[in-house]
Amino acid sequence: MLTPAALGFINHLLDDENWARARLEPFAGQTARIACGQFETTVEITAEGNFRPGAAQAEATVHLTLPPDAPWRALIDRTTLLADVHVSGSAEFAECL
Repeated sequence: MLTPAALGFINHLLDDENWARARLEPFAGQTARIACGQFETTVEITAEGNFRPGAAQAEATVHLTLPPDAPWRALIDRTTLLADVHVSGSAEFAECL
């Protein structure tokens, strides 16, 4: 699970990006399960277009599985990282994320 501090940081970044929150708002109440190696978390979109922890047992609208080296590749080569993300579920929601 993402820590409250990590979600707080992400939401803080979103606070200055009205366009991003507006894109997320239509997905309010939907959940995304994100996995990377041994790490797995579930997040839910709020009515304001922010993130909050999602229930781990909830049925996720979308599942995103990142390669184990995703944190490193996010810093040096995002293009190939995005090409290696496995998506199942709502493609529209996944693209928005």
